[in-house]
Amino acid sequence: MNGNNRSQVRTAPPPMDTRTHTGRRPRMNIGILMLIVILICYGLLILFSASMTEGYVSEQNSTYYVAKQAVITMAGVVVMVVLSMLPVRLFDRPWLVVGVYLFITMLLALLHLPLPAITQTINGATRWLKLPGIPAFQPSELAKIGMVFCFAGYTSWMRRAEEQSAAARKRPHRNGFWRAGLVKFCIPACAILLWILLILTQPHLSGAIILACLAGCCFLAAGFSPRVWAAGLIIIVMVLVVISLLVAVFVLPLLPDSYMDQFSYWSRRIDIFTDSEGATDDDRHQSDQARIAIGSGGLTGVGLGQGRQKYNYLPEEFNDYVFAILAEELGWVGSISVILLFLMLMVAGTATAMRTAGPYATILVFGYTSLLCLQAFLNIGVATGVLPPTGISLPLFSYGGTSNLFFLIGAGLLLGASRNQRTRNREGRAAYA
Repeated sequence: MNGNNRSQVRTAPPPMDTRTHTGRRPRMNIGILMLIVILICYGLLILFSASMTEGYVSEQNSTYYVAKQAVITMAGVVVMVVLSMLPVRLFDRPWLVVGVYLFITMLLALLHLPLPAITQTINGATRWLKLPGIPAFQPSELAKIGMVFCFAGYTSWMRRAEEQSAAARKRPHRNGFWRAGLVKFCIPACAILLWILLILTQPHLSGAIILACLAGCCFLAAGFSPRVWAAGLIIIVMVLVVISLLVAVFVLPLLPDSYMDQFSYWSRRIDIFTDSEGATDDDRHQSDQARIAIGSGGLTGVGLGQGRQKYNYLPEEFNDYVFAILAEELGWVGSISVILLFLMLMVAGTATAMRTAGPYATILVFGYTSLLCLQAFLNIGVATGVLPPTGISLPLFSYGGTSNLFFLIGAGLLLGASRNQRTRNREGRAAYA
């Protein structure tokens, strides 16, 4: 191949250097790191106040829940730091993506088997696994982390395959309309849809909704062309229509009424939210107490640790409704501060994703940023009565050691990917750090 052909055909992006034009190794985004550290400390402080009453009543120790949370959080911080220091390309391996996907699929499938020794059912929903030697956890929480990881790896894998094909053919690689939609869009979408269905049938509506929204964020970060979106959406709609017909004709008639009854709480919650006058006092109790807590806080709150709603008035006061306790004790000032912290994290993460080199790092940064912020805003919407109760935790604030551990794993991958920035080398050409 002569020099003219080499100048016309670009087969691969510039190599990924480990140093910037100044000769120093690229650093992680310190702003994102500081925001995560602030949220961790803030969350432990609020959790202590929200859980002190329940801890004293049930365990005769007001620090019982926050101490357990702190131990797992510290372990999560260690994992986060280690992941943030590792080269992000270390995880960009097809075999690792396939292994993670199959492992999480297996965990989600275990919840649908009659295995009471390792599954836990609460309020008719089987969402928890109790495996020997590790704390109980929800596979749906791990699926949120795994989905971003697997989608980023798959997209990067497809991009490299296109580049290798272009290099072999000595001309730019171009998929056909339907093939592009199938390979780039439909295959990962169907893989994610399987997880959504496994989560939806636990049943866990809020987990399925978050996973679907998170998938949308990842597809946007992938930067697909309009033709890929068009072909992919057409194919996935046809697939969904066929699956729906098959389920309606062959599966639903075989299911017992007792199985279908466990999904009735979805419509009940929506009815309570849309028709509060027709709901009973018991139906509205949780939402009403949350609004009372938020309204009692005023501008500056009643004082940290001085809230009253945590004294057996507000259920789930240190889980799903920890934001209501925060608003009661720290008022609008404290509430707005939490919202601003997550908004700042969203802005910083989005800006960092726009500067990252390659689809893998871009999807990791934007995906994990979206996970933390999306779940936070949904939780706040539930606590304030804007959204119906859905059982969504507030990341790094709500009690739940394993879920926060998973969030910190995602934060570690986010910080590691933030080091993979586009820079300029000494000749002024784009380089990849």
